Amino acid sequence: VESYLNGIKVYGKVNKAMKSQNKQQKMQQSEVHSSKTLVEVLRFGLFGAIGFGISFIIFTSPLVTRFFFIMPLQPFFMTVIGGASLGLALRDKNKVVTLALASGFGFLIGYYISGWVVLDYLDLIWYPYGLFIIMAISGTICGSLMGLALKNRKAVLILGVAGFLGFSIGFLISYWITNGSTLVYQMIGGASLGAVLGYLKKKDLIE
Repeated sequence: VESYLNGIKVYGKVNKAMKSQNKQQKMQQSEVHSSKTLVEVLRFGLFGAIGFGISFIIFTSPLVTRFFFIMPLQPFFMTVIGGASLGLALRDKNKVVTLALASGFGFLIGYYISGWVVLDYLDLIWYPYGLFIIMAISGTICGSLMGLALKNRKAVLILGVAGFLGFSIGFLISYWITNGSTLVYQMIGGASLGAVLGYLKKKDLIE
């Protein structure tokens, strides 16, 4: 009987040790997965910030804007490279084109719709209140169309929210800190879209 009881005690200790080891392994795996997710989010965010920043710098420069056809389409060109850069981050040639077009047309549509709302309907002062609304709406439509280009309903909503927050908060930061630098909120908006896209990709919520 004593031998039997000792065997039960030994089995209990071994079982407890194995459970503890399994728990530690799961925690380590979770930490590794979280680290990889963070790296992917930062990588996509960087692609977005740089891409949207380069797009803005190129298509607002005097050398480019002197061409008459650029100005009416400037909101499109200001974001098209940003969308393409996120396609590069996904390592998908087809998505380079689709995300470039989606971001460009999304921002263009949002810019003119929100411009009409601000100037004609609400009759707001252009800066800062009007431009804040324009950036918020343009960022929302830009993100939503990118989600639509990815053929994912969740991405339409999530990227729309990311665009709204990124461009609106980016505008507030630029207004309060950098005296309204347009480049700053373009880059923050791009970083926001990129970071969320990276998270969605890492969680296998998009292809």
